[in-house]
Amino acid sequence: MAELGQVRRIFDSRGATDLEKLYAVLNHGYDAGKSSSIIVVSEGEEGSVYEIVKHVLARYPHYDIRVSDILAI
Repeated sequence: MAELGQVRRIFDSRGATDLEKLYAVLNHGYDAGKSSSIIVVSEGEEGSVYEIVKHVLARYPHYDIRVSDILAI
């Protein structure tokens, strides 16, 4: 079984997304030698996950970003 890494940051979904903090987390993982990151985004009043993806891809065009939609049952 693979060992799970620890959660590095938690962003409050009730506020606006701070992209600079997100970029800092991504850069930290890259600098630490990580080849992937998992980011969980809850939909809220401040934009959508697709807007966040658009911003991240503009800064990191080489990233392979995947979006999964999980519906509450």
